[in-house]
Amino acid sequence: MTDEQSLRDIESLLNLYPSVTAAKVMGRDDNAVYIQFQCDCFQSLRKLCHHATFTNVGIEVEPVMTPHDPLHFSITIPNDNRSDSPPSQTQRFGVFLAWDLKNRGILSPCDANDLLRRWNASSEPWTLSNE
Repeated sequence: MTDEQSLRDIESLLNLYPSVTAAKVMGRDDNAVYIQFQCDCFQSLRKLCHHATFTNVGIEVEPVMTPHDPLHFSITIPNDNRSDSPPSQTQRFGVFLAWDLKNRGILSPCDANDLLRRWNASSEPWTLSNE
């Protein structure tokens, strides 16, 4: 799977989060890919910040024009120039989104597992066990 397809999938996954709208790849350069979205739900934003942190992806607030506008955010995914097998930096961020949406019942297990398989990721997040 190419990073272009992965970016389209990530746009779709972001737009599945409650109160997240207009997620769109806004550009790329030699260093990173930039995705912008709007969000007015603290729980969704908290989850996205969590995923960004664990995948070393930047997330920041963009200025808004009026206090009534939804908050705009920008995600910066560093370019991953590795030539080995997936997951790339972009795909690792998508893996966290797919796991979360699947576990919350927003994304069907079939659709999530298809993405996770293409990104060479486990169908369930790895966790530490006390056993």
